[in-house]
Amino acid sequence: MRRRALDALRASPQGFGPSLIYPGDRGGHLSLHAWRRNEWYPALESAGLPHLVPYSLRHSFASFAIAAGVSLFYLARLMGSSVEQIDRTYGHLLPDSEEYLRGLLDTFDATSTEAREEETGV
Repeated sequence: MRRRALDALRASPQGFGPSLIYPGDRGGHLSLHAWRRNEWYPALESAGLPHLVPYSLRHSFASFAIAAGVSLFYLARLMGSSVEQIDRTYGHLLPDSEEYLRGLLDTFDATSTEAREEETGV
């Protein structure tokens, strides 16, 4: 979870513990059908967003993670999928592989050089 999401959960009246974070009106789990009808779809409509199911947030998460530079290997682990499936689904979102690799290696080289210089005093 992102830091701001964890902070919001910790600040909620119920805190962040073993109990349900958002229980149903009468306790227990929410009715997914009623929640979508009463909360989710009206929120989407008021935000001017299309009528999507909450599962579509999985796609948004993957897209944002790739844009942030998360590796396909790590993303596949987080999403419970294979690298091959993630690549087939989201590969078009990846930056140009050669240029991206070159940038990573250049950054590594610069960092390594700085560290060696600090160690040796040169």
